[in-house]
Amino acid sequence: MLGSRNRSNGGDIFVYNPQDFGALGNETVPATADFTCSGGSVQPGPHYSGGTLGTILSRAAELAGPNSADNAATVPNGFAPCAYRVPATGIYGVVFAPASSGGLPNGAIDPLALSNSAVAAWDVTVRAGATSTADIDGRLFTYAFSGSTGGFNRPVYPTHYYITGDGYRYRQDSRGLDPASYVLYANPFGFVDSGQPLYKDLRGQDAPSLSNLPPGVVTQAAEYPIFFSDVSPGGANASAVDEVLGVLGIPVTPLLPAVSGFAFSGTGPGSVTAVGAGGTFRFSATNTTSCQIVVSRDGATFDPNDPRNRVLTGVARTGSHAMAWDGKDGAGANFPAGTYPAQITCHSGEAHFPMIDAENNPNGGPTVTRLNGLGAPDRTVYFDDRGYITRGGTMVGNPNGTLCPTATPAAPNPPVRLDGVDSATAYRVWQSGGNRNLDCNSVSGWGDAKGVDLWAYFGTSTATGQLTVVQPVIDVATAVTAINMAAPGGTVQGSFSFANNGTGPAADIAYDFSRHCEP
Repeated sequence: MLGSRNRSNGGDIFVYNPQDFGALGNETVPATADFTCSGGSVQPGPHYSGGTLGTILSRAAELAGPNSADNAATVPNGFAPCAYRVPATGIYGVVFAPASSGGLPNGAIDPLALSNSAVAAWDVTVRAGATSTADIDGRLFTYAFSGSTGGFNRPVYPTHYYITGDGYRYRQDSRGLDPASYVLYANPFGFVDSGQPLYKDLRGQDAPSLSNLPPGVVTQAAEYPIFFSDVSPGGANASAVDEVLGVLGIPVTPLLPAVSGFAFSGTGPGSVTAVGAGGTFRFSATNTTSCQIVVSRDGATFDPNDPRNRVLTGVARTGSHAMAWDGKDGAGANFPAGTYPAQITCHSGEAHFPMIDAENNPNGGPTVTRLNGLGAPDRTVYFDDRGYITRGGTMVGNPNGTLCPTATPAAPNPPVRLDGVDSATAYRVWQSGGNRNLDCNSVSGWGDAKGVDLWAYFGTSTATGQLTVVQPVIDVATAVTAINMAAPGGTVQGSFSFANNGTGPAADIAYDFSRHCEP
């Protein structure tokens, strides 16, 4: 059963039978539809189309949903749908076309507005037969949701459900996000810097494409399905949701992560390294997405928000891994000589929920709730709205300070919670303003032309290791190999070798070679 506000004003609805639709969130629309609301279907069977079937004229009709497919059984305030009897099991594609009249969306939901660039109301309902009015919820999903209010002071309060590739389920409740136009989606890492998770926000311009990003920094594509009905395990829609997950190859029960074999090796024996030399952390992980290592500067606290500590992150699927450390803290200073503990936590169910070009968020949020896995329900989320330096050395804002170099518009307060925050609290309220689609424009809302990241995960138990930093020792050596006799005027060939047997770099060492022959 299908419906749209645009349906009877040139806004047809197209259905495509199961096939490869291309990149998730950026699907390729096939050249020919297998069903259209305006003209029926190329497939045999009872289909309901033509005329004004599928037109949603009011908010009341949108909320009520469709009558039966044959329109013989009605629901209070329901609309007469167009309907397609699908020929086979599989994932179908649906496209809602804009109307041939109407302007930009104006954010109104009652009365519903026609638009030649958007769809004010749309509906896809799955039922068992042509005469049924019993909905089968949990079958409808997409990979990216784009919306437009056409202006400000038109807050939106959507609830979306996301399921990760390893089976973790999340509910996302907006608390009055106030953008002009925006995009929501989810994936394992949000934004990526030189192939590794960035765990920061993006500054751009010409939103929502977010052009002019630093070298090596990209937006990871949408990857997790977004549902519009409750996907809670054991809920009313559990059976239908589990069927969809089976087709998508997503486990119904989430996989639990584990980490082992955490150890450090440096320039010295065992876990010893020299000041400024760094080393390598090694570990094994199972059922994980990424891992985080924190080296504690004071030897007691592992606060990832504290720039005195050092936080290392990276992709870490099941297997053995190595993470390099340059010996510096989060502010770029060398760890001095001493002994320091390090902790590692690996994550499964990692989900990033980017908000693209969402200018204003006056009530904070969103609230994100993990619905399954140990400890569920859990509403902990993480974010870091500070400036940073990319892996390629590009400075974005003020490192560990404001993301905008002039601190205008002002960052959310607090600007970072890498230790986690209850997303149901008043967090991440940012400065409101206009929509200029320019990088850090002083009169825009803080979220304008930005990719704002937010993430959640299920973590393993913490594994702890220890490393020792010592003052470097410089012990240079030289050796010469050559024959000990030569004829007058002859040429002697030989070799010189140089070595540093110490633990630190041999800087500012010079060698002076002079000829000397015994008569």
